[in-house]
Amino acid sequence: MDKVFLGWTREKVKKDMENLSRFFIAAENDARITATHILIYLALFECWNLNQFQNPVFISRRIIMRMTKIHSITTYHKYIKELDQFGYIGYEPSYRTKMGTRVWVNENVGTAFV
Repeated sequence: MDKVFLGWTREKVKKDMENLSRFFIAAENDARITATHILIYLALFECWNLNQFQNPVFISRRIIMRMTKIHSITTYHKYIKELDQFGYIGYEPSYRTKMGTRVWVNENVGTAFV
């Protein structure tokens, strides 16, 4: 029997690490993806991790920018929107500061995001 740690089983952790591996494989083979895309994706993945790998994740632009060391709001918006357009995440911006932006991490990177 799998031990449960903080509600996570070994099988669940393995599946989620496979998601990260699939992202790196897809990113390596996708000429559109740059280091900035990868930084933002990793920050979003950490937020998803802290949310126990449940979609959607509510994020703050300020926190993601601090995590990634991105200083330009324009750069942040460009790359997070591209991750959405390319199918790596789902992105629903919020114009309410207190609510936060909703992001869905595509658990099947490399396939069409549904």
